[in-house]
Amino acid sequence: MLISNQEIIIRILAAALVGMLMGLERHLRNKPVGMRTLTIISVSSAVVSIMSAYGYAEFEGYRTMDPARFMVGVLTGIGFIGAGVIWRDAGVQSIHGITTAANIWATAILGLACGMGHFFLAGVGLIVILAALLVKETQRNFRYQRLKKERARLRNESLRKEGEAEEKTCKNGG
Repeated sequence: MLISNQEIIIRILAAALVGMLMGLERHLRNKPVGMRTLTIISVSSAVVSIMSAYGYAEFEGYRTMDPARFMVGVLTGIGFIGAGVIWRDAGVQSIHGITTAANIWATAILGLACGMGHFFLAGVGLIVILAALLVKETQRNFRYQRLKKERARLRNESLRKEGEAEEKTCKNGG
């Protein structure tokens, strides 16, 4: 079975939109993988899924093929790219880049879904992923604001104590 050129365009544009939205979130947070990279990953994944599902219709009857093999190849390759953005900071014993790597992997999967024509699935996946990323950022901002207030309180308390100490010194003739 072949699909029309119009359907291919719709699927590629849907994948591009998914990649752009995933990349916009990363771009706004100044992360190393941004809109261009994730759009390329999503569109390329869509192309592979279209090829794997519909690109071999002319060979039907001559050989049996498993269209999932190409898609598994995409996920394997994307795994290597994602691993490249993860690093361990031994100085503070933390790991960086895991969310970016997960974002790369998820964008590839959403692109594959668009390429297969599963727009609803890709849309729901995109919404849930972006919501998870935004919730984490909201938590981070909340913690930052709370820490900022605590620092101001401690600074004010310290200044008040210094002022009281100076007053005592002045009263005692110091």
